[in-house]
Formats: sequence, structure tokens, C-alpha cells
Amino acid sequence: MSRNGKIKGACLVVACLALGVSGWRYLWNGTCPFRAHDAAPHPAVAAPAIHDAGFSSASADSSRTKQSSGRPNVIWIVLDACRAKNLSCYGNSRPTSPAMDALARRGVLFEKTFSQSTGTCFSVPSYMTGCYFPVSCLSDRFSRAVVQRIPPANEILVANTLRSHGYHTVMFNAHPMFDAKDRLGQSFDEFIKLPWAIGMGGVPTLEQLNAKIFEWLAAQPQRPFFAYVHAMDTHFPIILSPPNDQWIDPRYALDNLVPVDFAQSYARRDGQPFTADDRAYLEALYDGAILYSDSQIEKLIRRLEEIRILDNTIIIIGSDHGQSLGEDGFFVGHSKNLSYDELLEVPFIMAGPGIAGGKRIGTLVENVDIVPTLLELLEIASDARYDGKSLVPWINGAGKEPPHEYVFASPDRGFYDGPYSFMIRNNDYRYQESPDGNEAHLWRIPYNYAAPEDLIGAMPEQAASLRARLEAVWRGYWREYIQLPQVAVTLDAAWIAPFCVSGGPVEGSVILPVKSPRLRTDNKWACTDGVLWCSCAEEQCPGLQVRFPVPAGTYNVHVKILNDSSHEGYPASAVLLKMRGSADPVVLQKADALPDQAQFEAIAAGSYDAGDGMFEFTLAGAGRERWACVQKIILTPASISDPLGGKLAAEKLAPEPFHKVKAAEEALRALGYF
Repeated sequence: MSRNGKIKGACLVVACLALGVSGWRYLWNGTCPFRAHDAAPHPAVAAPAIHDAGFSSASADSSRTKQSSGRPNVIWIVLDACRAKNLSCYGNSRPTSPAMDALARRGVLFEKTFSQSTGTCFSVPSYMTGCYFPVSCLSDRFSRAVVQRIPPANEILVANTLRSHGYHTVMFNAHPMFDAKDRLGQSFDEFIKLPWAIGMGGVPTLEQLNAKIFEWLAAQPQRPFFAYVHAMDTHFPIILSPPNDQWIDPRYALDNLVPVDFAQSYARRDGQPFTADDRAYLEALYDGAILYSDSQIEKLIRRLEEIRILDNTIIIIGSDHGQSLGEDGFFVGHSKNLSYDELLEVPFIMAGPGIAGGKRIGTLVENVDIVPTLLELLEIASDARYDGKSLVPWINGAGKEPPHEYVFASPDRGFYDGPYSFMIRNNDYRYQESPDGNEAHLWRIPYNYAAPEDLIGAMPEQAASLRARLEAVWRGYWREYIQLPQVAVTLDAAWIAPFCVSGGPVEGSVILPVKSPRLRTDNKWACTDGVLWCSCAEEQCPGLQVRFPVPAGTYNVHVKILNDSSHEGYPASAVLLKMRGSADPVVLQKADALPDQAQFEAIAAGSYDAGDGMFEFTLAGAGRERWACVQKIILTPASISDPLGGKLAAEKLAPEPFHKVKAAEEALRALGYF
């Protein structure tokens, strides 16, 4: 068999395994072409193209007049989970990024840029606001458990700032985590999301994003625009076709590896550490994904040149976080409490008007610097407070001292308000400690994977100095954040399991759908599609006793349950909720929606006093002939005086269609988020 045939065959096997698990059952089309209040909305965009959009489309007139002068356009391209070191302009010996290399030669490349988290749901809000600890701007079900807070007046998403200064803003998105209704989506004039086919290979491609972008550009406004493009091609699972598979050794035995989480990660079949050949395969796979992404970026740049707006467009290339490829012998992925450079060091390239070409800046910079840098280049003043710094002085050669002596990250979190650790890094050391300060580590830069050495005991003075700096600066930002007023505390049902103290276990099921006979008769709750399920007609539904930490206060409690008059043979749902301090449980039930109109609805369960900072409750099924289906539990403060807070709280309690929740959760699972 040829090399390409072998690779395609292996990918097909993995794809079939994944398809057998979840199937290509659902399409999730979150496209919101334009808002009703837009002054001059564009036509709705067409469905994503299957083949390359190319350059011969009649929708793009290469002879069109150059856009009117004034402020430049901005296109910000984020390659999800793309670490810097695998781009050729960052030192990779393979030519993985010729188009981005050329872009860097036209502009500026920052050699040491660090993300503020290893997870998308924490990193994106940070760089979109230029803040280390912003209020979440994404849907709560994608951030595990969330204490939703009221954003301070000076925390402003970049799209809102640009809209207020005359820019038309549009987001082209391939990530299932973002939604038109969340705060990030609402900050854009247009939110264009590609459909997701659930299962291995269902990820929308940058080629398909380009087709949307090209069509949109054909009808672009004459005023300047800001386009944010979030692509997923460098995020596992990765499926390659020629010529992007050119670095994969055809002799490599693919059955050495077992795909984990829909090939979002890999492990050795024999449980041993990765070999050199395994690592070479993973690197080749990842390099091929970068090469593919680069080829699509080249096509976008050519299109901008054809329609004569390239010279008046600032292009930014970046990433939300990096990726581990098994350097430590075992871990492939990014969402862990690790702070390796491979997980946090990302590309950052800018080119366009006002940016001198051919410059490489070797000082430490952060993703939170991108927005203040962009706004200064555009000569836009903002009332926002930025924790990041404008890098324009260093771009222009006027910067004296490095913009940052240290970079900061909170690598991953159990939930949005629950960071596992804080990390600061300079050019010599990386220091990481738990929020309570009881656990700390110190490593030398560069990190030695072959013989890792924690220096926390050997270098106490250095550790103390770094701890003092962390306390003086970044813990101050964290304290400011946790003092912001609350809107709601949301506990997603998919994340109840870690907080159960008895009555379980909650069985997290990725492989078996809820209709599996075993899951419907095992006398346990199942967790699929981001929902807790128990078939009370066929099994005993045990009480789940849960203790969940919340900010101290008094709350109104709502439980979102499925309203479906006939779900797989039985009505849904009926649930018992008994909260600490209550004499009797509350029965929550709803089952009058037609199956094609099934939705999750918030049912009031009463008030709760969490003066000790703990929400304790027992959850059980109610009624032998009904499903117990719980999506989330929402606590809203008993008194919300802020109008914005009241609006945000109401949005949390709004119904959610079942089919959309199901499709969104499966898309995220395919990326390894569950």
C-alpha cells in the first residue's frame, strides 16, 4: 500500500470508530447572518463549500475599486491549539508555514509570545479584552461550572471598541464553543458559524471558512471592517491528505497508538511512554496541519490582493494556546494543569499599514498585549483598562526596556472561577503554585523533559522572589476579579460528578448513548450530551448528594430540566431536589412539549442560604414513568440591583432547544472537552 493510502486507511479506521460512537447524526448551524439593528446588513452567507473556494468565483471582482481610504481593515486569524515552535518562521526545519513566513517578513514577528491559559474557554476572553482575569464572555455550559459576574465598565471586548469607532465587525467561526447569543458573539455585527458534522472529521475547515470569507468580502461595506477568524485545523483530531501528509513516515506502524477522545489525544497501545518513532509521527501529523492552514492563509492573502485591499489591511496571526505532542512521554493535548512552553508559547505575527517590515522582536510578550497594540496602531483611544501593554514602541524601535520581565498564565481550571494554579515565567525560570500557595514548583528554562528537576527546595531564595512578584501583581488582579458582583452561579450537569459525595457514581459515558439498554437498567445516572439522565421507568434512580462551593450569599435556585412529552417512549422530566435546610424535597416536572419542540426549561426550586460558601443538595428521580433529565442548576443572587446583572441573569434562565444543546455538547466532546 502507498504511504498516502496507508495514512488515509488509518484515518478512515479512526473515523469509523468515532462515527460508530456518535454518528454523523446532527448538524449544528449557529449562523447568525446579521442583527436586526444593523444599519446595512449583508446578505445571509451560503452553506459552507465542500471544495476549495478558489479564485475564479464570480462573487469576487478583481477589478473592483480599492476600498475608500481611512483606517485600515483588520483580519485577526487564530489557529486553535497552534504552538509557535512548529512554524518554520519560529525555527522548524520543515517548511510548514511559507505564507506566514512571508507575512512575517512584511511585518513583525514576536518570538516569545505566551497565552494566558492552556484552555480556549479561559484564553479567548483574556485576549479579547486584554485582561488577565476577565469575566467570561462565552456560554456557561462550555466553561464547566461558572460564577457569572457583571463585567466592570472598563472591561470592553475589542469588537465593541471597534464598532464604536465606525468599524463593521464580523466573526467567522469553526469552534463549537462560541455562540451568537453569548457576550462574545453579541459584540460583533455579524456572527458566522459553520455547521459541525459530529464525529471524527466533522470539524469545519479553514478552506470552508475561506469560502464564507470570500463571499462576504464580495459584499463588504465601504467602511473599514474587523474580521476575527477562528480556525480549528491545527486542533486534534487531525486528518491529512496530500501534500500535507508528506512528512509522515510510511513505515510507521499506526497501530502502536490508540486514539483517545475521538483522536483529540493519543496513547501507546501497550501503555508505555511514547517512542521516538511515535513522537516523530505526532510531529509530522501536526506539521501537516500547519502546512494545510498556511496554504489557506496564502489563498486569503491572494484574495485580498486581487480585490485591492491587502495594502490597507492589518493581518494578525495568533493562537489561543499551544499543544503538547508527547514531549513528556505521555501527554498529547493542552487542557491540563501543566505549564510547559509547548502549551503556552504561541505565534504572533502582524503585518500591514503602519508596521515596518522585517522585524523580529525577541522580548517576552503576552496575548493580552494584542488588543492594546492593535488599537494604538489604529490610533483609537479606548476607555477600557488593559492589563496588557501596547507593543507599538517596540515595533517602532522606540521601546527601551522589555515590555514584560515576566509572563503570566493560569494553565487550566476546574471551572472558570476555580484555577488549578498560577504560573509566571521569565527567561531563566518558570514558577507555578496553587491558589492557596500550599503547592509550588520551580523549573529552569529550558525545561529538561529527559531529566526534569524541580528546584523549589534547592533554590528557596529564587522561589521566594518569584512568589513575591506573583503575589504583588497577578494575585491582585485575581482578587479584583473575585470581588466583582455576581449574576449567577451555574453548575453544568456534566460536571456534577466531581462534586458528588455519595449516591453515585455518576457514570460518565462517551462511548454509549443514553438509549443503550445497559445504561437504562444499571441503576445509575448517566451523563451524555452534557445532561444527567436516569430512566426511572426501567431502573432505580439513586439520590446524588452534592456539595458545591459557591460565593457566600442567599440565592434563588432554578433547575433546567428537559421538557419533552415523549422522549424515547417516556415523558421527561420529573426530578426531586432537596436542598440543605429544607424539610421536604421539591418536585420539579415538565412534560408538555412536543418531541420536535423539546427544550430545557428552568424550573424554580426555592431559595437557599449559602452563608458558609457551600451549596448542598440531593438530586433524585421523581415518578416511575418519567425520565429524570437535568441539564444545569442555576443560582441567582436573591437581590440583583444592577440592570445589566438582571438582564444577564434572565438570559441564563432562558429555554434552550434540546437539539442544539445535544449537537453542541457532542461537537465539544469530539474535541476532547468532555
